[in-house]
Amino acid sequence: MLQEYLRNQDESTKKMERRIDFIHESLGNKSEVLFKQVIKLDEDIKKLREDHDRSLTLVKLDVASKYQELLNKSMKIEDTSYGNSKNLGSIYNRLQALEG
Repeated sequence: MLQEYLRNQDESTKKMERRIDFIHESLGNKSEVLFKQVIKLDEDIKKLREDHDRSLTLVKLDVASKYQELLNKSMKIEDTSYGNSKNLGSIYNRLQALEG
């Protein structure tokens, strides 16, 4: 009777050890999977940041280009208006000379 009890306890202990091993293995696999997912998410975040930075840089370059265009146009307008006033002045001087 004592031997049977000890045998049952031994079997029960082995079953519990197998369950514990299974649980540890399952948890280990799950933690490994979670760890891989965290690493993947971290990589995705880095890529998103790089894409965002790249997009922001492109927007800044586009704005700078538009600003430069406007600046160039305004310089041409100033040049033209200065040239026109110079021509008008020259015409006025010639008219004065003819009248005078």
